[in-house]
Amino acid sequence: ARMAEENTAHELAPGVWVVRFVEGKLAGADCAHLLPPLLESVKQRPIALLAALPPGTAIIPATLAPFWLNAVLLKGLKVRAIGVVNANRALRVAMLGFQAALKLRGSDIQVNTLPTEAELVAWATALP
Repeated sequence: ARMAEENTAHELAPGVWVVRFVEGKLAGADCAHLLPPLLESVKQRPIALLAALPPGTAIIPATLAPFWLNAVLLKGLKVRAIGVVNANRALRVAMLGFQAALKLRGSDIQVNTLPTEAELVAWATALP
């Protein structure tokens, strides 16, 4: 049996990265291997970090937001924007909570959820 696919990170445009999540790999632990290339990239400039979740994802595991929050706040992952490809209302609410958590810590990161990856990339690319 082949290994389950891993989550992947790709730089789609300068400073715009998309993390594509695989079904069943939404926990913080499933993302640890994504950090080194991202941390390397932010040495050049802060990045826009876009997450493409598996279609129909309604619930985000409890460990996912703290993992990325920790990466941003403690590991030096300099992010200027965070976007999630998903039209799910519960997820949008979760992202607003995430944005609030960042704001409370003095971070002015743009946060958005849009239905398609293309729309998110366009949004992220157009940010000042």
